[in-house]
Amino acid sequence: MNRLPSSFFPFARLLLGAVLLVATTGVPLWTAEPDRSIEALPSGKRWTVHVYRDLLPFWTSAAAVGEPEGAFPTFRYDDGAVVDPTRPLRDEYRRLGASHPWITNRLDRKYVRMLSRQTYLYGVGYHLTGDPRLLALAKAGVDEIFATAMESDGSFASWFERGQGQPGPEFRTSQDLSYALLGPSFYYYLTRDEDVLRRILKAKRYIFQAYGDPERPGRLRWINADFVDPPDEHRRSQQELVALLDQVNAYMLLLTPILPERTREEWRRDLIALAEKIRDDYYSEDLNVFWGRIDAPEHRQLGGHHVDFGHTIKSFWMLYLIGQHFDRQDLVEFARPRAIRVLEEAYLPEMKAWGEKKLQDGAIQHNRVWWIYAELDQMAATLMLDETLRDEMASYLAPTYDYWFSELVDHEHGEVWHMIDAQTGEREFPKVHLWKNGFHSFEHALVGYITGQAARGRPVELYYAFKNGPADTEIQPYYYRAEARQVQREEHVGQNRQARWRVVFNNVR
Repeated sequence: MNRLPSSFFPFARLLLGAVLLVATTGVPLWTAEPDRSIEALPSGKRWTVHVYRDLLPFWTSAAAVGEPEGAFPTFRYDDGAVVDPTRPLRDEYRRLGASHPWITNRLDRKYVRMLSRQTYLYGVGYHLTGDPRLLALAKAGVDEIFATAMESDGSFASWFERGQGQPGPEFRTSQDLSYALLGPSFYYYLTRDEDVLRRILKAKRYIFQAYGDPERPGRLRWINADFVDPPDEHRRSQQELVALLDQVNAYMLLLTPILPERTREEWRRDLIALAEKIRDDYYSEDLNVFWGRIDAPEHRQLGGHHVDFGHTIKSFWMLYLIGQHFDRQDLVEFARPRAIRVLEEAYLPEMKAWGEKKLQDGAIQHNRVWWIYAELDQMAATLMLDETLRDEMASYLAPTYDYWFSELVDHEHGEVWHMIDAQTGEREFPKVHLWKNGFHSFEHALVGYITGQAARGRPVELYYAFKNGPADTEIQPYYYRAEARQVQREEHVGQNRQARWRVVFNNVR
């Protein structure tokens, strides 16, 4: 198994805490007590140990950080080694065969969205631990994205192939452009680096000008010209949920509350317009799902393209949070009861886990898919902050977290599996590929930590890396709001005279 570098200073302390936790309770760290109370949820220490023990080792090896650092590889084997498509493939890729060309056709590419997602995970790692090595890796990722993928007009290449950015600007999806901003945006949230913000603002303007429709606020095109990238066919006429939704969750919701005032109002208007378009155009009241694509009737079918619990619950999560942050009670009241219905449907009591989606006959597909699972946990954890829903949400989360720790985590090499197949019980797909790395697993840990501490009435401790600390009211814990009880400047940790700031929050909501 990969080892953490010696710079991970808190590891010994946390590992000792983990040993004591096991010794005093007799329960392995990945096993939850059957009790449904709040105290049955993982403790803050347990989430931090999960990050150190289960996640970070996979992402801090020489193979993971790239050559040079920041040039993160897109495809890796389950033991962490980088895939070399010029050599015979190992089992986890070889057994994909010809049945999954969406992966196997692209092994010689390096995707910018995956550079950005890996940048994000290092930012979350620093946020939870204060380890300067992780901040340095996040900065390396930001530098790589801006230096190699960003173009003068604010667009980004979608991937690199034989060292060249691909494809042409008219063939890039608005979703890929949104995810190019994920890592840089989290880095700005941690640091308030003005140069990073300047580039983010330029990219956001490009997306909304190049893909937007001034006659219909909130609508964004999927792509600007028909494009075939086998096995995928993209049409300019496509209307995709993720063209809108991923602008929200990749960068806009996190950044809008902390933007300079002159920019904040414009972004707020755009966020509200996106939320209303998602609600009005993509939601089915009869079936309580969000359609993944709406430009033809055949796409509006249960079990179809992006019609799953993940896209539906993420849509409700984003609408709920937008409503909470920007005083849109109509969005809160729209999202909350419908999200609760999704959680009721998605929960598999016989497995004490979350399923994947509803099928045409109304049955639930029992596959456990890592990102869908994480999004369901995150919505339940957010609703748990509402005292009237606390016990109900905890009754889901105690067993679903238990399943995550025991079954979805790879206890040998680290990280989490892509999917556990409903029929065979086997782990399917490689752990790292063109749509999977550590984004969802690290966000899952961050949300689990924040909401678990808050539900117990315990403080939430997070780390930032400001050069000059903003006003306390401008420092908030991820998607949530809280009171910064302690704001403490510690030692130098980064470039441009950045320091580590330890912030302790109370009253998280």
